[in-house]
Amino acid sequence: MEKRVQDYTQDILAVVRSNTSPAAMSDKLGDFHANDIADAMPRLTVQERCKLYRILDLNMLSDVFEYTDSDNAAEYVKEMDVKKGAAILSRMETDALVEVLHKIDKAKKKLLFELMDDDVRHDIEMIASFDEDEIGSVMSTNYIVVSDHASVKEAMSELVRQAAENDNISTIYVVDQYNIFYGAIDLKDLI
Repeated sequence: MEKRVQDYTQDILAVVRSNTSPAAMSDKLGDFHANDIADAMPRLTVQERCKLYRILDLNMLSDVFEYTDSDNAAEYVKEMDVKKGAAILSRMETDALVEVLHKIDKAKKKLLFELMDDDVRHDIEMIASFDEDEIGSVMSTNYIVVSDHASVKEAMSELVRQAAENDNISTIYVVDQYNIFYGAIDLKDLI
């Protein structure tokens, strides 16, 4: 049985190129997955993409950027207001964000970096401190951590609390009283 993949590019282009109100357009685009919108973005003109930047909310735009290759994402950031670009990039996974920043000229990168919050800047600095051939250059700050003395109930509560900011929950990392790596637990084993 062959798996069929639906291409929504033409549908997305039609929505963006329509004369509907921004609210109606945003509502219609909300029916598409961020990956589908990312696939359609290169086929849009700069003016049409700028229209999208105004219509879609920051969370949707950051999701779209997550599915966009870093060269295109860097180009899109150059097309938009620097504050909006910083806000979108700040919501991306740190490793993807660092890739995009590598493709942006120094002056714009500095402005973007200054507009990001302290936590995001710290994460960027940490990952950017590694050379491309080092494992640290592809690490993520998106993980769940619990204490080695936590009960199952406490670990589940901590998982739920941290999941609001970290969606990488398939593995839960355990640290000791000195915050040193102690081990890891698969989510299914914890459940």
